Amino acid sequence: MTPPVIVTRSDRGLEVHVAAVPGWDGFDKLTQYVIKHHAALVLSSVDGPDARVRRFQVGSTEVVLDYEDPYGNTFVAADPPCPVLLRIASDLERRLGGPTA
Repeated sequence: MTPPVIVTRSDRGLEVHVAAVPGWDGFDKLTQYVIKHHAALVLSSVDGPDARVRRFQVGSTEVVLDYEDPYGNTFVAADPPCPVLLRIASDLERRLGGPTA
């Protein structure tokens, strides 16, 4: 079984893939979640035919939410370790029924 939240490091930085909230509609749910529960401010938003990108300011940290078909929804922060993004990942794991870090 795939965990609901997968945290990895890549050339883009720290990534939090939200496997439990896939798809185009999941992107909107995750946008509302990060605004409501982490006081995120939307800096920019781009919607394309098979990809979406939304940049947020969460405290003093910039966090990006990407949706790319067929890969799903991923939060990214360029400067790992990123306490803000790790806090979001832990909160999502708790809310989505995964193991807590």
